[in-house]
Amino acid sequence: MLLKVETVEDAAWLSQPEAARRLGVTLLRVAVLIVNRRLIPAENAAGLGGVGPRDEGEVRGAVGSGRSATP
Repeated sequence: MLLKVETVEDAAWLSQPEAARRLGVTLLRVAVLIVNRRLIPAENAAGLGGVGPRDEGEVRGAVGSGRSATP
């Protein structure tokens, strides 16, 4: 099964390692967040792969502030 990759604005995009650092979790946890649809596989305008939030509110919330994306 292939995951759909969204194209997101640069401000909403993070590499998976950067997302792990900002969220204070391991890369494995980022993978779990993707599988559970808490983060989406995404690419930025340059075509680089990474992750993005499910919606714009999560950019300012969990990913943007470094808080955990899980409730």
